[in-house]
Amino acid sequence: MENQSDQNLSIDPVRSVDLNCDVGESTGQQIVGNDAVLIPLVSSANIACGAHAGDETHITNAVKIAIHHGVTIGAHPGYPDRENFGRQAMDLSAEQLGDTLREQLEFLNAIVLRHGGEIKYVKPHGALYHRCNIDAATAETVVEVSRSFGRSSGSSFSRSLSMMGQAGTEFQGVCDSLNVRFIREAFADRRYLESGNLSPRSQIGGVIEDPDEAASQAVAIVFQEKLTTVSNHEVGVIGDSICVHGDSPNACEILMKSRGMLMQAGVLIQSCE
Repeated sequence: MENQSDQNLSIDPVRSVDLNCDVGESTGQQIVGNDAVLIPLVSSANIACGAHAGDETHITNAVKIAIHHGVTIGAHPGYPDRENFGRQAMDLSAEQLGDTLREQLEFLNAIVLRHGGEIKYVKPHGALYHRCNIDAATAETVVEVSRSFGRSSGSSFSRSLSMMGQAGTEFQGVCDSLNVRFIREAFADRRYLESGNLSPRSQIGGVIEDPDEAASQAVAIVFQEKLTTVSNHEVGVIGDSICVHGDSPNACEILMKSRGMLMQAGVLIQSCE
């Protein structure tokens, strides 16, 4: 088995950070991202669960690559809305949301178990991620469903199942209140608003496409814990884990550049788990 932490271990790193990427999102002949290149570059892989995107073949392939490279596996469930890639909010009841989450976790879990892996955390996708940030009820449904599934027999989930999301949100508040470990996530390839929230993808400049700029932002997150917003103001941003979206056109280049720049600065790339 290859180990994704390929740094020169003689370096005494001043910091460490997790790199994560959303993968397993291809369906049939519709290829999203390059999982074979992306997964070996990260320390954690958020693998789609077949609702917003992904099919059994591509999700299985992502699981196998992650296990082969020693990359931590996270479940990446979203709204069951393939038409909008899970990036449009759906008005689901708590029961409906719970049902689709359980179905998605069961689907990914079966694949992971089949290949001898273990799921360590859950990171909601797209519109569900953003809803969890502002709506405690939605966040609580995600956490409770994940916790109950993690405790069930035959599950590949770690007993110390964690949640991954944006710091300082309702999602973190729910996790803190329920004593669930929360991995604070920040983004290399997205710009921020003064509120600390992500700039909408529809806003000009909301997505960072230049690998050098994204890598510089990743380094700023680790060392300065603050960024320059789209309106040219500073905002505090904390990240235990830094994400690059796997469906971005320049995702491979952004990850390579970010990983390289972080390592050059003496940062150890390692999973939070």
